Amino acid sequence: MAKITRHVYLYLGTYWRFTRVIALTGSILVYYPELNESISNLSTETAKPLNWDTAYKTLKIHYPDKQGSWRLETTKDKHCIPARYYNQNKTVEHAFAPLMVWPSLDGKHILREEVWGNYFDTWIYNLHFSLLAGNTVTIVIGYVVIGSLTLLISGLYAWRTKKGLG
Repeated sequence: MAKITRHVYLYLGTYWRFTRVIALTGSILVYYPELNESISNLSTETAKPLNWDTAYKTLKIHYPDKQGSWRLETTKDKHCIPARYYNQNKTVEHAFAPLMVWPSLDGKHILREEVWGNYFDTWIYNLHFSLLAGNTVTIVIGYVVIGSLTLLISGLYAWRTKKGLG
């Protein structure tokens, strides 16, 4: 019996890798705004007040072809003003790929421009949610969790019954 549980334990270890990817990407998502800010070093200034109107005008000037609505976001640290433009013609084939732009606090300069999914934290975000998409994947993840519990129990049994441990 111990030999069988050791084999079950070894083979189920491969399933555990899948759950580690889901757990790791989910953990990164908790901190993705802060992670993005620290990776990109957008700005460290916080003394200037936010100027939403100037930021919006700067976006309209720099992107005259983007006539739809811009979504300006607030951030906890107020190092920049993240903005999203959802109606991109360039990324129609993607389910979700807005243009992300970071104007400066005074709103006069564009600090950074990226398409969602083309930089680290949004790539991780897309990976995590593609792993969790749909009913089929939810069922698969349920089986993976059952496999993980079986892995844990069989591992405890396999190592406990090994000579010298039990």
